[in-house]
Amino acid sequence: MKSLIIALGAAALLSACASQPRYAYVKEGASAHATQSALAKCEYQIKVQKTPISEQAGLKRLCMEGEGYRYKRVG
Repeated sequence: MKSLIIALGAAALLSACASQPRYAYVKEGASAHATQSALAKCEYQIKVQKTPISEQAGLKRLCMEGEGYRYKRVG
């Protein structure tokens, strides 16, 4: 009985780790292609400026927000 409880506890713990929330940039009416194009444009602009890695995520978010996208939990 004790081993069954341990096995169930381990299974519950592993299933919680496996279902991490997924986030993506979303914009009402935008296709997946349009979203990918906007993201590529923002990433290109950041890399051309030789932005330090520590600042890139924040700038990408600002750029995408400027394009009308929001970073939200999906699925």
